[in-house]
Amino acid sequence: MLVSERVGNLLLFESGEPNARRVATLTVPGIRSQEEAGLMGIAVDPKFASNGFVYACASRTDQGQWLNQILRFRLEGTVLSFDGYVIRDGMRANSFHDGCRLAFGPDAKLWATMGEAGMRPLAQDVRSLNGKILRVNTDGTIPDDNPTLPGASTRTAAYSFGLRNPQGLAFQPGTGRPFAVDHGQDDHDEINQIQAGANYGWPLQVGPGGGPRGFVDPIWSSGPAGTLATSGAAFVEGQQWGLWSGSLFVATLKQSDLRRFTIDGGVATQREVLLDVKYGRLRSPVLGPNGALYVTTSNGSGDRVIRLVASQ
Repeated sequence: MLVSERVGNLLLFESGEPNARRVATLTVPGIRSQEEAGLMGIAVDPKFASNGFVYACASRTDQGQWLNQILRFRLEGTVLSFDGYVIRDGMRANSFHDGCRLAFGPDAKLWATMGEAGMRPLAQDVRSLNGKILRVNTDGTIPDDNPTLPGASTRTAAYSFGLRNPQGLAFQPGTGRPFAVDHGQDDHDEINQIQAGANYGWPLQVGPGGGPRGFVDPIWSSGPAGTLATSGAAFVEGQQWGLWSGSLFVATLKQSDLRRFTIDGGVATQREVLLDVKYGRLRSPVLGPNGALYVTTSNGSGDRVIRLVASQ
């Protein structure tokens, strides 16, 4: 089990079982960690058993610029070695609205969330990779079926745009459809079903109601009353989850809880609030290969990995 820490540490545990021994503390070099920026995303290659590849999305200073970069490493035993850049340029880093989460889709492509780095116009700028959902091949090349965003001259890593600070990225079991969770500013945290070439409106539109303007509405919004500071997201599946199989779990930072959603067509409905304030700020839920759900905390000290198993 790999667990990232924002300062640049990559913790290697012998398994995902309770009280598993930490085997090594590895380091992703050159991290500039500040507020929401740092080592923010990791993903293991689906073919890891044969190629040993691990990917990181990290905020680093390169050629005099503070950038988010997607890096590829090879992990052999307890040795982590740099293998190359997947995306080196084009993604600004910032202490706020950094995004920078990674996930492999069922299409075997590497997907990433990228915040608009506190510069709102970048979310609508099709020449920029900020404020976007990105999709690339594992060597950084652009998939042939990536869209050309409206107004762009060619295909890029950008798959959809108009996002503020997306942190959660998850793929629905069975359909493979991608979903992203986006931080709102003062209201309207969102769950969005990601579509090729779609514009989700930020900063011109928040919450639902953007259809007449050509924006794709969220399938859920926290509404005008405020935000929850939604962060990571993960679907659960498997017989052990019973009626909850297929649910989307979303972690929150400000509200310090884990929320279960069901998705029916184009609507997400909140069902339960779990772990309410029990462990503090929650960052990233991940479904493990053993069917357990792992959730990381983000409190600044005394942080932990929480392991949840279904009981019926």
